[in-house]
Order: sequence, then C-alpha cells, then structure tokens
Amino acid sequence: MLCNVLKEKGWIAEVEVRGEGKDKEILVAFSPEHPRLTLTRISTPGRRVYKSSKELKPVLRGFGMAIVTTNQGILCDREAREKNVGGEVLCTVS
Repeated sequence: MLCNVLKEKGWIAEVEVRGEGKDKEILVAFSPEHPRLTLTRISTPGRRVYKSSKELKPVLRGFGMAIVTTNQGILCDREAREKNVGGEVLCTVS
C-alpha cells in the first residue's frame, strides 16, 4: 500500500485504516520532519506511465521520491534502481 511506503521513508508518522468496503477511511498523521507533503499523480487510468530502472531519475535531486509499482511490489524510485527493476510510476512525493 502506498501509505506503508511513505511511512517507511519517514514522510508520514502514522496511518490508521477504519471501516471496510465503501466506508473505508484512512487517517494520516504527518511527520514533523516533512510538514508539507506534495503528492503529484503521474499515472492515470487513461494514461499509464511505465519507466525502466535506467529511466527513473531522482525527484528534486534526491529530496523527493517517486512511488513505483513493480513485479516485486510497491517500491520507491531509489529501491527500484538498486534492484534494477522498472514499472508503473504511480506518483511523486516532494
């Protein structure tokens, strides 16, 4: 899940999921180290964006990150480059 990747990297402090189905709510507590979080959607249902590991460039010179869904799961761009896997770029976080 996207929230788990953001929590592992320290962008958000806590994630809580309430309810099920259509009534599901996700409560997010932001990290004090990253008070402003800008999430930009890259892939859309009408236009999927796929990148190889060589095409994945650092976001904001390494201060941000991209979230990529690969055959090894959802990874940040740095992990995808280290594992030499590409995939669909879901969003960038800065």
